[in-house]
Amino acid sequence: MWGSEERVNELLGPGASDLSFTHGKITMGFLSPEHYADFFLTWFGPTHKAAEPLDPDSRDAFRADIVDVASRFNRATDGTAAIEGEYLIVNATKR
Repeated sequence: MWGSEERVNELLGPGASDLSFTHGKITMGFLSPEHYADFFLTWFGPTHKAAEPLDPDSRDAFRADIVDVASRFNRATDGTAAIEGEYLIVNATKR
C-alpha cells in the first residue's frame, strides 16, 4: 500500500535521508454514508479519477459499493456517518 513506511522508502529511495514516520487516526464526519460516497467521488482525486471513465450504470454501482463500505465502517448510530481513517506523516531530508 502506498501509505506504508515500506512503500515510502521505495518511493523516496536514495533521494532522502533522516526519514521519520508518525502514524495517526482521524474520525471524519459526514451527513450520511451516501454523503461520504458523494464527497469522495467529487473531491478525492483517486476516487474521482477511478469513477471518471465509468458509464452511468457502472458509476452507480461504484457509488453503491462506496456507500456499502461506509455503512459497514460507520461508527455513528444517528443516521450520520463517522468513519475512522488512518494517516501517515512522513518527514525526510532531501539528499
